[in-house]
Amino acid sequence: LGFLLGQLGLHQLQAFLALALGVLASGVVVAVGAVAGKRSGLPTLTLSRATFGVFGNLIPGIAVSVIKLVALAVFGLAALQLLDGHLFSIGFKRQLLVSTSSPYLVWALPVLASLIAVPAIISIFGNRITYRAQQVLALIGLASPLLVIGQSNVNISNLFTNQNESWWLVISAGLGIFAALGGLWSNAAADFSQDVSSTSSGFKVFGFAFLGFTLLPLVSGSLGILLAQNVKTSGLNLVSELAKSQWMTTVVCGLLTVSAIALLLSGISSLVSALNGIGLRVERRTLTVVVAVLVLAGSLALFVNKHSAWALIGDYLAVAGVILLGWTGSFVSEVLIRRIAYHEVSLQRSYGIYKSFNWVNLTGFLVSVAVGLGFVTSGGAGVAWVGYFIRVLPTASFWQQAQLGLAFSFLISALVPVAFGISRIKRQEAEVLAIENRRNDLNNVPF
Repeated sequence: LGFLLGQLGLHQLQAFLALALGVLASGVVVAVGAVAGKRSGLPTLTLSRATFGVFGNLIPGIAVSVIKLVALAVFGLAALQLLDGHLFSIGFKRQLLVSTSSPYLVWALPVLASLIAVPAIISIFGNRITYRAQQVLALIGLASPLLVIGQSNVNISNLFTNQNESWWLVISAGLGIFAALGGLWSNAAADFSQDVSSTSSGFKVFGFAFLGFTLLPLVSGSLGILLAQNVKTSGLNLVSELAKSQWMTTVVCGLLTVSAIALLLSGISSLVSALNGIGLRVERRTLTVVVAVLVLAGSLALFVNKHSAWALIGDYLAVAGVILLGWTGSFVSEVLIRRIAYHEVSLQRSYGIYKSFNWVNLTGFLVSVAVGLGFVTSGGAGVAWVGYFIRVLPTASFWQQAQLGLAFSFLISALVPVAFGISRIKRQEAEVLAIENRRNDLNNVPF
């Protein structure tokens, strides 16, 4: 992440501020989702049925799940591209694959399969094992930038030097990080907190989730920003530029592999929970295998068609981010309004408290996406039509740089429940309390 910010042309202070803006905002929405998981003990996309309705949840739920599946395929490709300096190097900025008949292919295919198979196998053992494995892998992965920073000539004071570049680009980069982290992972936050006791302090759950989600990205991203100054202008091979000796090359390659596995592990596990949450009734182990095969197939399809993972992220992040943040805004807003646990049975029944469709929130979601797509730009194939509002504005260049459609999507969807949903949520919570109060009414009745 730090290296990508360096490639955008941001100077180090601006890159750091963009990183902090995106990561801290992401930490807030993820932590709110974790509190929802603590209250209910259910996956995130099951809880979002209370936001959109039991059947209405399918509309944003399927969109979010498809985006996550594609993102995992791109992550797999990105991991391979980071390591390509050790697989008959193709280079960091060039296309990943020169020829499918090259020796590179012989090494790349089993490496790609392993990068996806290992996290899939870990994910099969359930959320608790997955969570512990993520913690261990993330800490090991953090050693990579720490190791490199100790062997590199970097000037930490540059991190706090302003070079007077456009600050709208800082906001744009921060929003992109918010979309990639907050938008992509807020729909999985409850999945990893659903085993926490419902009697635990919500404040403590929020605090631990926030720190756990933000600390490592901030530290490793900041180190990446510092290291980017060494490769920004001269290097095409990332690992070779960072590792100045053979032993260091081997260690960095191994640590990057660990980091890639940790990211894919989180993604595969959360996608399995998401698919269960939108109503796909398949046993977890079987579904994990299916998801892993789909991710591998997607990565291979991108691989053999000579796509660059970094170019794909740049071309499609804004479009996908508008949809993801539209979902995030609606869900987080409702969680913050609610004060008690969800009624689990009603989340499974269309005739329950949460009804089949919440047309107000669904409309808010669709409007937020429509507005957001009108205020972002993309160079990706098939999405050149976005930015339709920008094209009729007199200051088009400003809007193209700012990518404020991401912010608009989140804010519109978040404001709809506040403006129109508070009374509905209060009625639902009153019904839940009434049901709970009647739970023991027949305990002392003789039969």
